[in-house]
Amino acid sequence: MRIVRARSEVGYVGELDEHLVGRYRPLRAALEAVHVAFIRAHAPGGAPNGGQGYVLGT
Repeated sequence: MRIVRARSEVGYVGELDEHLVGRYRPLRAALEAVHVAFIRAHAPGGAPNGGQGYVLGT
């Protein structure tokens, strides 16, 4: 995560293992995007059972 400044605005660059995830203004959005990228990197096949059973009623 890098903090960048453009004139008077502050933004964040989200990175995971030196790969760009995205550029964001709110810190929370940057952290959430990096977290989702981290989770996806550790579950390349998707959720077990195709995601069934993880949401009530599926």
